[in-house]
Amino acid sequence: LAMLLLLSSAVFASCGGGGGGGNDGGGATPAIPAINEIYVANGWGNTITVHGRTVNGNVAALRTIGGAATGFVYMWNIAADPVNNEIIVTDYNDDTIKVFSRSANGNVAPIRTISGLATGLNSPGGIAIDTVNNEIFVANEGANSIIVFSRTANGNIAPIRTISGLATTLNGPGGVAVDTANNEIVVANWTGNSITVYSRSANGNVAPIRTISGLATTLNGPWGMAVDTVNNEIIVGNNSADSVTVYSRSANGNIAPIRTISGLATGINDTWNLSLDIVNNEILVANWSGDSVTVYSRTANGNIAPVRTISGLATGLDGPGGIAVLP
Repeated sequence: LAMLLLLSSAVFASCGGGGGGGNDGGGATPAIPAINEIYVANGWGNTITVHGRTVNGNVAALRTIGGAATGFVYMWNIAADPVNNEIIVTDYNDDTIKVFSRSANGNVAPIRTISGLATGLNSPGGIAIDTVNNEIFVANEGANSIIVFSRTANGNIAPIRTISGLATTLNGPGGVAVDTANNEIVVANWTGNSITVYSRSANGNVAPIRTISGLATTLNGPWGMAVDTVNNEIIVGNNSADSVTVYSRSANGNIAPIRTISGLATGINDTWNLSLDIVNNEILVANWSGDSVTVYSRTANGNIAPVRTISGLATGLDGPGGIAVLP
C-alpha cells in the first residue's frame, strides 16, 4: 500500500490539464494518504463540485464551492495538488488563476489569486502543477503562449518564464501537462490540431522538441491533455471529434494513435478536458454539453461504454469543463 500511495503522488504532475500535483522524477515527493475524490470545474454553473472517485449515477456532490465570494466568472480548467492540499482553477473570461483549499466548501474566497496586466494571462485554459519544482504552468489560448508562475504566486505578478513566438508553433494552446520525469512540457493546440513538446525549463521563442500533427493523428480540436510516465503515453481529448486519442509519449510527426475511444456508446459529448488516474488505471472525461463525467479503463479502445458515469441533477454538474482526480 505504501508503494501504491507513493506511485500516486509521483505521477500527478504528468496529468496535465486536470491532473495536478507532483512527480518524483528529479525530486522526492512524500507519500500521501488516499483521497479518492474527483474535482470538476463547472463553467455554466460557476462552481467546483467534488465527487467520490467511485461514484456512479445521479449522486449528490460531496462538496460544492460557489457564490459571489469565489469571484468565478467563467471557469475552464482545474488542477488538484495533493501535496499542498490545494485546487487551482483557470477563469477563462476573467483572465485569472484562483487557488482554494482542497477541502473548501461553500461561498468562500480564494486563498490566492493571480491576475492583472503583469501576469500575461489571456484566455487561460489548461493548467498543470509541478510540486517538484513548485511551479504552475498555464496555456494561454488568447496569446498563443505557455506561461509559468511560482506555485505560491499571488496578485499582479509577472510569469517567471514564457514560451511564445513563431518558432514555438503554438496555435490556440488549450491543454498543458508537465512531465518532471522526462523534464518536458506537452501542449495540445486546439486551433492547430497538433501536440507540441518543449523542455520543461524552456523560455522564449523556442521550437518544440517534437510535434504530433497530420491527418494520420486524427487530432481534431485537441484540448484535454495528460501524460502517463508509467506507461509512456500521451492521452488527448479531442473536442471537435468527441474522442480520446492515445499516442506513444515519444511520438513525433504524422503518426496514428495507438488507441482511440470514440462512438455513441462512449457517452463523450463536447469534451474539453480529461484526467488520468494511473493508480486505478482509469481515464476520466468531462463532457461539457452532456453535463456528465465518464470514466474508462486506461486501455479502453473503440466504441466502448464507460465503466461509470456521473450525471443527473443531484450531481450539480453544469457545463463541466475541467476535471482532476486524486486517487
